[in-house]
Amino acid sequence: MRICTNMNSDAVNRLGQLDDLRALYECFENFEGYGLNREKFDEFSRNGNRLNYENEYFARRGCLTSRAMMRLIYGGHKNELEKIINAVCDEFTWALPAHVGDSKTPETVIDLFNAETAQTLSEICAVCDVSGTLKERVKSEITRRVIEPYESEVFPWETAEHNWAAVCGGCVGMAYMTMFPERFPAVKDRLIKTMYCFLSGYGDDGICLEGADYWSYGFGYFLCFAAMLEEFDGTNLLGNEKVKKIAQCRQHMFLRKNTAVSFSDCSRDIGFNFGMISFLKKRFGDEIEFPDIKYRRDYDDCYRWALYYRSFLWGDTGITRDEPKLGARYFTSAEWYIDKRERFSFAAKGGNNSEPHNHNDIGAFIIADDGGQLIADLGAGEYTADYFGDKRYEYFHTSSLGHSVPIIDDRAQGSGKAVSHAEDGVFSVCVSDAYDVPELKSAERVFKIFDSGVTLTDSFSFENGGHKITERLVSLIKPKTENRAARIHNLTVRSDFAEPVVTAHSVNNHQGMRETVYTVDFTITPAEAACDLTVTCFFDDKN
Repeated sequence: MRICTNMNSDAVNRLGQLDDLRALYECFENFEGYGLNREKFDEFSRNGNRLNYENEYFARRGCLTSRAMMRLIYGGHKNELEKIINAVCDEFTWALPAHVGDSKTPETVIDLFNAETAQTLSEICAVCDVSGTLKERVKSEITRRVIEPYESEVFPWETAEHNWAAVCGGCVGMAYMTMFPERFPAVKDRLIKTMYCFLSGYGDDGICLEGADYWSYGFGYFLCFAAMLEEFDGTNLLGNEKVKKIAQCRQHMFLRKNTAVSFSDCSRDIGFNFGMISFLKKRFGDEIEFPDIKYRRDYDDCYRWALYYRSFLWGDTGITRDEPKLGARYFTSAEWYIDKRERFSFAAKGGNNSEPHNHNDIGAFIIADDGGQLIADLGAGEYTADYFGDKRYEYFHTSSLGHSVPIIDDRAQGSGKAVSHAEDGVFSVCVSDAYDVPELKSAERVFKIFDSGVTLTDSFSFENGGHKITERLVSLIKPKTENRAARIHNLTVRSDFAEPVVTAHSVNNHQGMRETVYTVDFTITPAEAACDLTVTCFFDDKN
């Protein structure tokens, strides 16, 4: 198996990657937080807070990744790299508190981050010149924390149909191939089964229901494992149609520039990993759209080593940008409708309210122009214990109250499944199954997309009249109300039945920072048992 070990500043590309690396290194240049705080670790079990410990944990991983890359490209930096490797080996567990539960041996819980750390250390020891004594220590720690536990028990993620299978399985497999190649044949088939479980979580349309972030994460680690496996013994996991469809997911999920379809726990604005997309472009050719290089973002907020290293290893400066394709597509498995036009892009979803990283959001939609989302989907909220527990839908980000969907008799959506259909610029979705309103017979929304905007018509049928209906739209831009309409930059939102009411909400985003979200509500209580309510969103040139 070939592992690139001869990088230098003349060999790697000059598309800003070296500047980014130096900035990352300088960010952690004086980082001395080598003693992860056990009190902060235990904070999760006390009050559900993840960020205090995780911020320190990921800062340490940023220190590790930046020093390894500096040594690999520029040489030197050996003492400080070995210092941080030893500090990581000193950690009482490589897992995160949110994942260890009540385990009496948290150091042997193979979660995402235990597995990632094993892969990171094994590969850094392979590609960087570190002392033999340190390599032996790393090998001993990985054996104790990952290899022996994996060989002695079965983990739930091995049959998961989401990113855990790809990340945990991929990292365990790469650690074997890099540091324990003689033991790999005994676990190879087991790991490949886990990879196929991951792939089965995608529908035939290749869309990642967890969101674009999780596509980059899960599919990225799948690619790392698959590429190393092919190099190791020739096994090809990439040669089927479904993998090619999944490889195209990123280009479908981006509306304009770096603005993403942010359904589920996804970010609204996302860069791309230069190496990952270069690899896919070389593998699948014209099926892959190569984005504008200015949206390159090679490391994430967790400073993961695997894809950052491969942003240099796989990145190809000879690949030129592809113009994004305009037009409408309906993704039948995900029940997403995405329409990219010259002036704006539109996305709406059917699906169901029990998806991976689910939000209660049947019928939600996004309108974005080159400035970003105007009618927004907030994406991920702050990850806490409750966010993934019984109180999940009390959070604004995950509740339908934080999405552009109807509110019926002051009730938000609950569980339920949509029935959707798309044809010739029209997307319809039945949302009635998601509302616990006994008198509701049917609720269907129909989007009609035209070159200067979108018309949304909701048709309701009840057993009787007098039901309160609120058509809600969500934005992160403060709307201005005028002439019975709301203006969000150049987008005017108007109904044919009520004046808009704008309300500001202060919520915590995924980074734990407060941000203001605005809802635009059009409310009516029709006397009739059946009614059609129309909201029009259209662009003009008024500032």
